Amino acid sequence: NYITTRNYNVIIMGHDNSRFKNLKNEKVFDYSSIRKDILDFFLIKNCYGYISDCTGLDYLAFALKKPMLLNSPFLNYFFNKHQKIIYILKNQYILNKNKQLNLKEMLYEYNTMFKVKSEFYENNKIMLQDNNPLEILEAYKQLESLIENNRCEKRIKNYSERFWSEYKKFLDDKKYREKNHYDSGPYPIIYDNIKLD
Repeated sequence: NYITTRNYNVIIMGHDNSRFKNLKNEKVFDYSSIRKDILDFFLIKNCYGYISDCTGLDYLAFALKKPMLLNSPFLNYFFNKHQKIIYILKNQYILNKNKQLNLKEMLYEYNTMFKVKSEFYENNKIMLQDNNPLEILEAYKQLESLIENNRCEKRIKNYSERFWSEYKKFLDDKKYREKNHYDSGPYPIIYDNIKLD
């Protein structure tokens, strides 16, 4: 609804045409029931910004160098070659310790930043918590600022720099093969909804 007040149309992509069936907004179009691959390409190529909760279409948006907001439980090291990307990471709650994990715990204790399969989280009693609509809206506003002003809030920028410093230190410590890729930058902006330590 916020995006449509900014005089943009919103096109819902993907295969699930039941997910947004109760949305009532004449500037929101759910084209999932008529989707075609060539239309996916055309729509993403011409979009103002791309918002996703991690799907295969992310690779197309990235290849087309579109501004991206990725609502994700993990980082995809592939997406760090242009600067108009913001990640809003999902919080991770460990059930047997009854607490939310911070970044250091995610990296050093549970290694969750590299796990994409839901079975891993289930087996380790880690619940992925969806980001709330207000957090996603605030992250989108940061993307909008990146698109229009080539910058985001200083608070977010500082957090993101601290996040990447911790993340790259972990890659060095563990000698991860992704290290060289990350060292080459640039780095996506990380929205500040996860505690670092």
